[in-house]
Amino acid sequence: MAALDQTGAKLLLFCINRPLTAAFDGEISIDGFRAVSVTAETLKAGSRADRNDEEQPHTAEPLRGPVEVKAGVARYMFPSESASVIELRAE
Repeated sequence: MAALDQTGAKLLLFCINRPLTAAFDGEISIDGFRAVSVTAETLKAGSRADRNDEEQPHTAEPLRGPVEVKAGVARYMFPSESASVIELRAE
């Protein structure tokens, strides 16, 4: 799923990588949208059984980091069993 802000300068992509063992090396390029900076926030637990609760509230936490961008194309390694929000900013 994707969402573009009103100015057209920020695009959010909501991505799920469901396989149990396979990471996905993704290349992100959107026609008409030249990204100059990209960040990713990914939620990935140690196993499917992991969960946050009152006793262990930080078992699974999102990790945020920059994504490599070259010539408007972003590359990101989506971990297996993960949910990611990719934020692309245009020039």
